Amino acid sequence: GNEFSYHMILGSHLIYNRTDKIGCYTIFPYILSTVNRAGRTDNLRPVRIPDTCPCLGLSRDSDVSMAAGEFVAVYESQVREWDAVVTAFFLDTAKNPFLYIRTIADIIRPGGIWTNLGPLLYHY
Repeated sequence: GNEFSYHMILGSHLIYNRTDKIGCYTIFPYILSTVNRAGRTDNLRPVRIPDTCPCLGLSRDSDVSMAAGEFVAVYESQVREWDAVVTAFFLDTAKNPFLYIRTIADIIRPGGIWTNLGPLLYHY
C-alpha cells in the first residue's frame, strides 16, 4: 500500500496492526452531518468497524507492505521488484497520471500484472 495522507496512514495502521476481530471498534461517521437524514438522531448512528479483519484473511507467510509518501518518490528506485500492483481509485490522485503509469510499468517484473479499479475523476 501507499498513502500520502498522515490521517489515512493512522487509520490504516489501526485496522492492519491493532485489529484482531471483526467489529471491535465503534465510530460515528455521521456525527457532523446535518443533511440528508430522516430523523433528528440519525447523525448519532454508530457504525462498527472493520466489517472484515485483515489478520483473519491473510496467512502467516503473507507479504503485505505499506509505504508513506508520494507514490513516484517511494517506488521509483524499486525497478522490477514487484510481481503485481493493484491500484484502486488511485490514478486520478496524480497531477500527471502518465508518470504514475510509467512508474508502475517500471516496478513490475516481466510477466507481472497490474490491476486497476476506479474512475478517472481528475481533480487538479
